[in-house]
Amino acid sequence: MTDIAAQNSATYTGTWWRERVGFWRRVGAFFLDAAIVLTPLQLLVVVLYTQTDGRIQGSFGLIFRICADLDRVPEGFPHTLERIDTVQDCQTTLFGLPMSRQLVLSQTDQTEGQQRTLTEELWLNADGYHVESLWLDANGAALAIFLLYLIAFEWRIGQTVGKHVLDIRVLDRDALGALGIPLPKAIFRQAVLFAPILAFLLPQYGATSRGAAVFLGGLFLVFASIWVISVTISLARKTDPLYDRLAGTIVVKI
Repeated sequence: MTDIAAQNSATYTGTWWRERVGFWRRVGAFFLDAAIVLTPLQLLVVVLYTQTDGRIQGSFGLIFRICADLDRVPEGFPHTLERIDTVQDCQTTLFGLPMSRQLVLSQTDQTEGQQRTLTEELWLNADGYHVESLWLDANGAALAIFLLYLIAFEWRIGQTVGKHVLDIRVLDRDALGALGIPLPKAIFRQAVLFAPILAFLLPQYGATSRGAAVFLGGLFLVFASIWVISVTISLARKTDPLYDRLAGTIVVKI
């Protein structure tokens, strides 16, 4: 066996010589896992959306969003905008099965040569009637369940179902022969990996005003773009991306 072949198949203290997994294999495993976890949750939301008269809604996973323009706001729909310029009835579906529905109101203003658009969304049930408040916006719950799935499988066996199908495994740099990675590392790895989700969660749940939501949305969208580009470049070069370096893990073919 040549020196290079030996390096590619052997384990050394503090160094792992096997080839890192590239971009497409990692992305494929991720989407397989997403389909396995999120599709049953989507079907559950479809049932609950109808059974609760629109009080449980969600718009995650593989979805289709269709919006129809309306001439005016239907009677009895409260809103806070000073003026309504456009009205849209938007439905989110899973292959035609309804998961969510909103009435989207927009107001566009010209201020010192700049155009500013304010929007407001009102929840609707399947029949198009206003839902005053939701019991559950399932998007956050679906994300939490997906993260728990990823963390639990990588912690116990170093592989999710998607990674197993594509023959890849997550390893701990400090214990390359161990099955699975330590729980703190599994949690930290996913927390850093999903950091761009803040671009959507903080403006939606953390802002106290519409202006703050717009500012936070733009700020974290820039952060998310930089993050995705840096991770993509690392994976394309088959080097360890930042989230693996910070967590002390590597992903290899098996």
